[in-house]
Amino acid sequence: MKPPKIAAHENIASILSNSDMSRFVKDVALLSSRRQELIQRCEPAGKDQIQVLKANGNSCEDWRQLLLGPSFDPELVHGSQFFGKCILMGPIAEQTRLAGAGQALFPPGIYNSSLQNCVVDCGVALYHCTELVGYYIGQGCSITASRLVATAPELRLESPELYAADALSPMNLVEAGLETGGRSLPFIPEMTLELARLIAENPADPECLKEIAQAIAVRQVQTADAYRLIGPGSCISHCRLLRNSFVAGTTVIDGAEYITESVLLSAADNGSRVSGGAGLAGVILQESVTVSTGARVRSSILLSGSGAEEGARIRDCLIAGGTVVAAGEATASFLGPFVGMHHSSLLIAAYWPDGRGNIGYGANVGSNHTSRMPDQEIHPGEGMFFGLDTVVKFPAHFRRAPYTVVASGVTTLPQRLELPFSLILEDAPPAGVHAGLTRIIPGWMLRDNMYAVIRSEYKLKRRAGPFVGHGFDPSPFRQEIAVYVRWALERLRSLPEADLHLPKDLAALGKNYMRKDDLSPAIAAYEDYLVIVAGRELTRAKDRAKIVEDVEESPPSQEQQQLLLRYTELLGTFPERVAASRHKDMERGKRIIPDYECTHAAPEDEQILQQFRLEIDKEREQVETRADLVELVRIVDDPDFPGINGWDMAVGRPDYSAPIVHTQISPRVYIRCLEERGVFPQEDPKIFSFLYDPVGGRYLDKQGVYHSLRKRKLESPGDLCSTAVLISRYGFDPGSNAAINCPQEGLPVEEQRLLLGDILTGRHPERALDFLLETGFIGIFWQGLPAMDLTEHSKEHHPEGNVWRHTLEALRYRKTTDLRLSLAILLHDIGKPLSSRSEENEFESHAEIGAKAATRFLRHLGYRESVVQDVHFLIRYHMFPGAISRMPVHRSGPIMSNPLFPLLLELYRCDLSSTWRGPEGYYKACRTYRSFLKNNANPFRDAEGKKLLRLYVE
Repeated sequence: MKPPKIAAHENIASILSNSDMSRFVKDVALLSSRRQELIQRCEPAGKDQIQVLKANGNSCEDWRQLLLGPSFDPELVHGSQFFGKCILMGPIAEQTRLAGAGQALFPPGIYNSSLQNCVVDCGVALYHCTELVGYYIGQGCSITASRLVATAPELRLESPELYAADALSPMNLVEAGLETGGRSLPFIPEMTLELARLIAENPADPECLKEIAQAIAVRQVQTADAYRLIGPGSCISHCRLLRNSFVAGTTVIDGAEYITESVLLSAADNGSRVSGGAGLAGVILQESVTVSTGARVRSSILLSGSGAEEGARIRDCLIAGGTVVAAGEATASFLGPFVGMHHSSLLIAAYWPDGRGNIGYGANVGSNHTSRMPDQEIHPGEGMFFGLDTVVKFPAHFRRAPYTVVASGVTTLPQRLELPFSLILEDAPPAGVHAGLTRIIPGWMLRDNMYAVIRSEYKLKRRAGPFVGHGFDPSPFRQEIAVYVRWALERLRSLPEADLHLPKDLAALGKNYMRKDDLSPAIAAYEDYLVIVAGRELTRAKDRAKIVEDVEESPPSQEQQQLLLRYTELLGTFPERVAASRHKDMERGKRIIPDYECTHAAPEDEQILQQFRLEIDKEREQVETRADLVELVRIVDDPDFPGINGWDMAVGRPDYSAPIVHTQISPRVYIRCLEERGVFPQEDPKIFSFLYDPVGGRYLDKQGVYHSLRKRKLESPGDLCSTAVLISRYGFDPGSNAAINCPQEGLPVEEQRLLLGDILTGRHPERALDFLLETGFIGIFWQGLPAMDLTEHSKEHHPEGNVWRHTLEALRYRKTTDLRLSLAILLHDIGKPLSSRSEENEFESHAEIGAKAATRFLRHLGYRESVVQDVHFLIRYHMFPGAISRMPVHRSGPIMSNPLFPLLLELYRCDLSSTWRGPEGYYKACRTYRSFLKNNANPFRDAEGKKLLRLYVE
């Protein structure tokens, strides 16, 4: 039973009452309290202090109004003027001060500055400030060559036009989403994306309006002093005007043109930054927001992790985390996370809470003006891309067409489009088609541009941080999008046969037409998409595609079984489909630009595709089901049974006729039937019928094998392969079964590969491998490994024994049963028996030799080429982490950028831990790697961590 839906006003009340939402109020209360404390602690300046101040070139309108702290040092005040009532706690030189974002601070003191009615806390540095009026300046602040003015609210009535944009006024609103109002947002400093959506989507709900009004009224009283408070640790340099604004600690203002009636928040390690001639008027900046290089922002809320730069113009907008507006104009818009406006473009009256899209250079998504009023709007869908020089006429609704691309130069008519992953393009309209209609290809992104979909997902995975929200899912393959795809699929299936399909035939087309040839591919693309989403749901939080159900309670349906098989099949083809769209770009580039191949990475070498293959291959090609063989034959095409040992059926056939380098096992699915008679054929050890049901949270002991598990002893003999798996999984003592006859021939390569995988993904692979070596199995079937047992190590470096003993010891130190890591540990020293030995180098080039030998070994067993290449990389560079701290970044950086590098570090840790040296070298390598990642993510530092000099020219 689903939980009852919570009303919008209850959600709003819950968010507003959350402790994080009162952070701004608490900060204001603390600073106001500190201000009052200083006023009470300070006393009028003494005669000796006044004499020293005058001697240092200072003047005061009324020395009786100058109140000084008990530790005030007049020698640190020079050439300054004091007007009205000024309270100076004392520029204590040894006072600990916070440095915002690494900003260099002047020593504490007041030099060549003018102060009026100010309260200055201890440890403050004020240099060349021509006007400081009415502010409390917190501990450790550094203010240089800036003008700060705090005007009491009652004095602003004389010129209300100057204060029209006021983030601290309860009367002002952000008209985000519709220029003429209707989706108005209040200036709540701790606004969240979820809260903003609730307010914008319930504009006429009286209960919601009541909750918001109450919250604003309370905050108005609690934050009345905010307009004149500068938090501790703030750095303000060369700001021409900072007026009536709250500045939280660790905020950096460097070269701002103006900041008026605004709220600048920050966290301990995530201060906001306003620099490079930027201007703010009536703006809320949350923590880690950057406004720079001439950007102008007015009457807007910029949520944590957002920004504006390169001359951007923003008015009446809400900007979510991850979205940076650059060199463009955004007006009256609600922008969700990760919207790219990095070029000269226009966006007006857009309600885009799902974000994740892009607006190309010269795009005009802002034709909302009619002959009467600018009262039109647009609702873009998640992940939409507006190409170069596009014109989108209003009103427009694309929320049900996520990840749609509007091609370059296209002009779209007012419309409601409901076909996801589509391409809209200009094309010569066929006869009978209205000249204003554009062509649409539904599902085009899934068919011909899958690389862009996957690239978007991986970019968001990398960029999504704590500012986006805990519920943020970067994947386009999820249920929220599947709802739209499923609806569109039903509509497309209902269309009759025709050469053209027009809006009158299907309203979901919007103001576009569709050709006959695009219908069937679109249906197939949508069907595959739904299989991927449903398959991901079934295998969520599991390492392998696996269904184990209690037959008495809820046996899986045929639909579920068929879905899982289809999903596993699609996974096998997915990497190739993604790479195919990238290969098109590569081939076109090579035809046009002579040296294109030299300056662009091959698709198979791209980091995104490597990472994608890595994650896809984690889905094991094994399925367990409660269905029997008769049911499976009905739903499976081209079954291969009785299958191999331990499995009842295999589906799909590897292409062994292809060259060995291209041999691909996937898509090949191995199926085991969990029937009443037991899991394995009766001749197998009965221990395999002992199952754990993760759904019911209980064990299924069909044949009474509990006591065997407790004793860790085999009570009945089994075949050698099954015994090895039991030893690896459960740590069983083979006992008398060690004398089991080893098969001399006839063991298929597939069974060998699955056996090795089952052993290496167990908890005790070193015991099982030793067992197989003693029985002679490894010497017969896995050539190359026995030589490791015959190759001695230097006792000085490897007291644990020969190469084989060292390898088994390294396997004991694994923290994960990842197959690639386990294969790499097993084979990382396979090159030592093949390498030359000398006094200077005991095993010369064994990593390079071993990588080649491991490649031959894995290809012989029929492993996927992606697995082979990944293990090759791990073995080739398994000594590399020990040297990265001594190498320049231009050499080590490409290796550390590889998505397999964390696995490489784990291999290095296991290798070191199995020797006398211990893991210290691993920890050193980890520190170097963390430093590399941190510097790579910092736009103000190079890969080596050196500060970059960035010049901003207006």
